[in-house]
Amino acid sequence: GTAHEQALSRGFAGDLVVDLDPGLALSTYRPGLASHLLSQHDIRGRVLLHVGALAVDRGVELLIRAFAATVGQRSDWSLVLCGEGTGCVELRALADRMGVGARVHWISNLREEELPGLIGASTLFAMPAEDTGPEGRVVRQALACGVPVLASRAHARLVEDDGAGLIASADDVASWTHILRRAASSPEGRRRWGERARAIAEDRFAWPRIAETFER
Repeated sequence: GTAHEQALSRGFAGDLVVDLDPGLALSTYRPGLASHLLSQHDIRGRVLLHVGALAVDRGVELLIRAFAATVGQRSDWSLVLCGEGTGCVELRALADRMGVGARVHWISNLREEELPGLIGASTLFAMPAEDTGPEGRVVRQALACGVPVLASRAHARLVEDDGAGLIASADDVASWTHILRRAASSPEGRRRWGERARAIAEDRFAWPRIAETFER
């Protein structure tokens, strides 16, 4: 990251510069959670969840197109877009044009305490933004909940391709279509990625582990 590069440019030896991930309350974000929001919004079946700014420059358009080309044609999958943004009207129109308007659900005004359950109740978590930005925190939360993550290469350090999920090429509908189709058709893969996701969280986001590394 930028801070790491600044430290090196100011003369610190590379082996003395350590990156620490922000910590998470792993008792709050954990596997096996449920959410009342799914029934409240009449969302059934498997859930592909995105949480973040709903804007055309955050990759959400790409996600809708990939969903429409794959599991959006099935009645047992839903795309849940959670957030607010200037692109909501345009994105809703895109979903309708792609023929998946009925399979895409929109949740706004989410309370902080509702987020762990919504993530934990999802089948897959998607983060198509091409930078880590503020959404990087939600990727860490998804990993802590043991939910496989589909993400852009900006998040590859956290997700690990075929580790805690799958990585897609930048701004490439075909790449997103490929990883979404692969993830949806592989229950065993999702189980393995979910286990790895939680292991990454316990190793890198647990506050005691971060404190121990910082003191060392």
